[in-house]
Amino acid sequence: MQAVIGMLMPHGTDYCSLNTVCYQLTTKMKNIIIIYILLLSGCCYHIKPPANVGKLKTATVDYIENKATQVAPTLSNVLTEKLKNKIANETSLKIVNEKGDLHFTGKITDYKVTNAALTGGNDQQVAQNRLTITMQMKCDNATDSKLNFDQTFTQFADFTANQSLSAVEAKLIADITDLLAQEIFNKALVSW
Repeated sequence: MQAVIGMLMPHGTDYCSLNTVCYQLTTKMKNIIIIYILLLSGCCYHIKPPANVGKLKTATVDYIENKATQVAPTLSNVLTEKLKNKIANETSLKIVNEKGDLHFTGKITDYKVTNAALTGGNDQQVAQNRLTITMQMKCDNATDSKLNFDQTFTQFADFTANQSLSAVEAKLIADITDLLAQEIFNKALVSW
């Protein structure tokens, strides 16, 4: 460091001035490094809209029943737990088993696989399939009935036709339930 400063300093500069310059340069370098780190971390920071809990203190998420014709055994439990975890992790609300200020009840109404895309040409074949999950969700807000809703939510994920549903079902359910939980959370707690 002193060699670099020595090149910057005019000949005949005393040691005391050299130390002052070293201190000033290291302080400036520290500040530049801090700014650089802040800029880099700022680029990666994702701002989420805040959850609006208002006067709410608690939330109840009833077990989401699977009433679809085709039933995936884990779907109800996965979706129920994801919604509970999302509320618990992203709000100050306490999850309670019954009589929450915010009360969710719902059911899965459809679970189906359809063709999403066909190949081109004369002998068209299925290129992608789509797993779609539809559910009915009711939310009662004890502190503001204007925020109550009873709504259908639908999300889907595509997978290649050369894969069987059983091979990709767990991942698709995980992806789709993330989307459903986020959509329900937004409707109930995020003021856009």
